[in-house]
Amino acid sequence: MKNWFANNSSEVETIVSCFYDYLITKGVKRLFGWSIKSADIDKLVKISPLPSEISFHDLYYDIIDNIAMPVLSYRLKPLSKFLFGNQFQDKIQIGLAAIGLYVKFLETGNHEYKEEIIEYNKKDVLQTYEIVCWYEGLCKEYK
Repeated sequence: MKNWFANNSSEVETIVSCFYDYLITKGVKRLFGWSIKSADIDKLVKISPLPSEISFHDLYYDIIDNIAMPVLSYRLKPLSKFLFGNQFQDKIQIGLAAIGLYVKFLETGNHEYKEEIIEYNKKDVLQTYEIVCWYEGLCKEYK
């Protein structure tokens, strides 16, 4: 799994640009997110616009608008636990905590924060990927 990490705020634009270039090189046509607020997308687009050959899909809204499941929350971790039995056992349990740790990393330079964030993001991406595969399979099955 490829990692990008901005070690300071001035690297963010370069990281986003490299990420987009990587997606294009790999032939990625769709980028998936989970419960991304439109304000967050607007911030990202201001940093660097999404290339026209890649479309963004917020899987959270696709699922919550189309599928009923016996879960208390449609957030990524509870849904992943329901579908696949996955359970986060890390210090970081929600994305906001990762953002808080990133601020601490920028303030202190403590690489333990960086490693926690990278590990959390890896699991987050893998869980999103599992749900994307499940959802796409479900869509094909019921077309």
